Amino acid sequence: MARVLWLMVLVVGAVPTCVAGEPKPKPLAAGLDRLVAMAVGPDGRIYVAANDANGKNAILVLQQNKAVPFAAGFDFARSMAWHQKWLFVLDNRRIWKVDLKGNAEVLATDIPVPKAGRVLGRITADPESGSLYVTDFDEKTGQIYRIDAKGKVTLITPPGTDRADVVMLDGASHLLVAEYSELVRKGPIGDIWAKLNRVRIADGTREKVAELSGMITSMAWDSYGRLFISAGDKLLTIPRPGMAPMPVLDKLKDPNAICLGPTRKSIL
Repeated sequence: MARVLWLMVLVVGAVPTCVAGEPKPKPLAAGLDRLVAMAVGPDGRIYVAANDANGKNAILVLQQNKAVPFAAGFDFARSMAWHQKWLFVLDNRRIWKVDLKGNAEVLATDIPVPKAGRVLGRITADPESGSLYVTDFDEKTGQIYRIDAKGKVTLITPPGTDRADVVMLDGASHLLVAEYSELVRKGPIGDIWAKLNRVRIADGTREKVAELSGMITSMAWDSYGRLFISAGDKLLTIPRPGMAPMPVLDKLKDPNAICLGPTRKSIL
């Protein structure tokens, strides 16, 4: 059964958390089926990875609060990131390069194709250098690659006991990575705890930032330097380095993707 998702806008300011009894943000768009990724393009439009009208996974763009087709042909577009005029899309086993007209081609790199049982996880782009950072994983292990602007691939972290999934830049020298050790479970059956680690790009060393209840599905920085995280049915924020995660919204329906809005004054 298809799950119909909503896209909401949270205006960020001095106090990011919602006061008890205060209404939640109104939806920006509704009817998005299986939305799994989202990004704002250089043209200021909002692009989402979701199912199209035919139930096929595709990249859609919002126009007048409606999602219209932009690019298709993916196995399962699970993550995407813009750099300049290019949208880089990760599906299960390939990286795609999409232009502003929606023309898509497989990115030519020497990144190893994941073996059976392994999939490419998430992607993020360095806005300065154009380097891409990509995770791949299976149920027990994961690793992180860097792909520079010339297509050269470097292994940042070798396969280990942690399963690397969601990844994003933290300055020029570090990555923030959501990782799991065999999907660490604590407390009642079904409770999943994620480790949010800060990974040094130069040597792959890790520093724990936080442990969170629920699968981390997306992360985004706002204009004030605060980190927003969707985990489980919650939206959380870490206002400053060293602080514990704080709740912003809860009881959300599958918050699969978040990003900074086109005006840089809101979280989508």
